[in-house]
Amino acid sequence: MPEENKDELVHLTIDDIPVAVPPGTLVWAAARQIGIEIPIYCYHPKMPPLGACRMCFVEIEKMPKPPQTACTTPVSEGMIVHTKTEKVQKARRGTLEFLLINHPLDCPICDKGGECDLQDFTLRHGPGGTRFDLYKRHYPKPVPVSDRVMLDRERCILCQRCTRFSSEISMDNGLVMISRGYKMEVGTAPDHAFDSIFSGNTVEMCPVGALTASAYRFKARPWELKRTPSVCNNCSVGCNARIDVRVDKIMRLMSRTNDAIDDGWLCDRGRWGFEFVNSPQRLRTPLIRQKGQLQPATWDEAIYMLASRLRIIADKHGPEAIGGIGSTRTTNEEAYLFQKLLRGVIGTPHIDHHHGSFPGPRDALTGRPWMMTNSIADIEKAAHIVLIASDPYERQPILNLRIKKAMKAGAHIYIVNEGATELDRFAASKITIPQHGAGMAAKMLLKHVLSDTIDNPRQYEDIRASLEQDN
Repeated sequence: MPEENKDELVHLTIDDIPVAVPPGTLVWAAARQIGIEIPIYCYHPKMPPLGACRMCFVEIEKMPKPPQTACTTPVSEGMIVHTKTEKVQKARRGTLEFLLINHPLDCPICDKGGECDLQDFTLRHGPGGTRFDLYKRHYPKPVPVSDRVMLDRERCILCQRCTRFSSEISMDNGLVMISRGYKMEVGTAPDHAFDSIFSGNTVEMCPVGALTASAYRFKARPWELKRTPSVCNNCSVGCNARIDVRVDKIMRLMSRTNDAIDDGWLCDRGRWGFEFVNSPQRLRTPLIRQKGQLQPATWDEAIYMLASRLRIIADKHGPEAIGGIGSTRTTNEEAYLFQKLLRGVIGTPHIDHHHGSFPGPRDALTGRPWMMTNSIADIEKAAHIVLIASDPYERQPILNLRIKKAMKAGAHIYIVNEGATELDRFAASKITIPQHGAGMAAKMLLKHVLSDTIDNPRQYEDIRASLEQDN
């Protein structure tokens, strides 16, 4: 840690273990930093504290009315925290006993079994028995709140993670809290389905089995799954994901949080758009055409035939008679190896992909196109965001969440588009343009910016020259 930052830290003690954290850190996060578990249900690191579940009780010396909630209490200098006193343990046992009064004994058939926070915390912090011997509350179940998400209200512990995600992160209010008190439950607005493209995140963040994915229900148990870190290739964002496989078949994709890229979220397209991998129509072995018919072959046979044909073409017509078309779904590493094969081995410069080249102006220093040269995380720091012929909700959904996060921090959104977009309701200004008029609109905006608002216009001479050349 840099020496100049050490004086800015707050020092406290948790269970007799000293810890130093930045100001504003919550007690729960400080405890986690030194490996102390404080159970939580309602709290989520990507959303503001709520303090609804009362599971994260701790005892803080010199604070009134103990115990206190660790997920809503920021640290202070010299604070002394206890997480295992009898008062804390009694409070947690009481919270769990109340949560279990109406919770069904579904663990053997619940998809969350084996990775359920209620199950785990009951074993570690629970009372071990119940004093309640009346009938449990029952609801019709499961309720399909969307084509992909099923709701079991009997299992819900009203932590409000899902509804707060809908209101504070995706900002579509797909799930809401209905009624009050004993009758409070999660649901949707009347005659409305939970049709958000981010609905899968509510399933993943649900601490119990109240929300489950219809595509995964009754398919596997967590201990049967082989987990492999990967990257989603359904759009250009490259969200970090974890692929869970059972018997060589993909069962589900889960978020693998990377704050610099996806901020911990996945869109439904990435989360559930993997079924093509499991399709029985996929080729399982190379095929070679012989006498007009495709015949199964080994990889060695297919590679030998391909190399022989390429050699014949190169010898007869020259290496430049060969070209390669890559895929935008490949990783950067795969794309690098593809061009290395064509340029270094075959000797051809003809390499492309189906989106073609970018003919627009480029940065004089980096040579990169004047497109997105900042990091994805920098979007949420922007004061103004202009979207030209772009609908991130449809094309790069996770960028949509970044833009909404920036808007909550005070950013103004300006939209230039020929049609309606999901972000229109948040726009400070919307300009509707003719069909195929995005290029002209972008040039007009650039000219205005370069002529009126740039402090050092010489830095952008290459853009100015390109705009004048287009005229």
